[in-house]
Amino acid sequence: MASYKNKCQSCDYCKSLYLMYGFRFWRSKRYFCAQRNKPIGIDDGCDTWQAKRQRYDLSAQRFDEVSDDINRLLLEKSICD
Repeated sequence: MASYKNKCQSCDYCKSLYLMYGFRFWRSKRYFCAQRNKPIGIDDGCDTWQAKRQRYDLSAQRFDEVSDDINRLLLEKSICD
């Protein structure tokens, strides 16, 4: 068994699997290792463990999209009032 630090639960390669039921998606209790390309248990561990990283999309294109979305919402709100 892997130490707490090296468990798949805290690995950057560990991804949750989602199930579709009707028109909704639910996160299952099963996980997938993107590095090893196979299903894993949350308490598993391996030598390719990597700490999770926060990724942010701070590109100008993303800010433009958000600005357009906010303007559209404000326009729709003003039409409804």
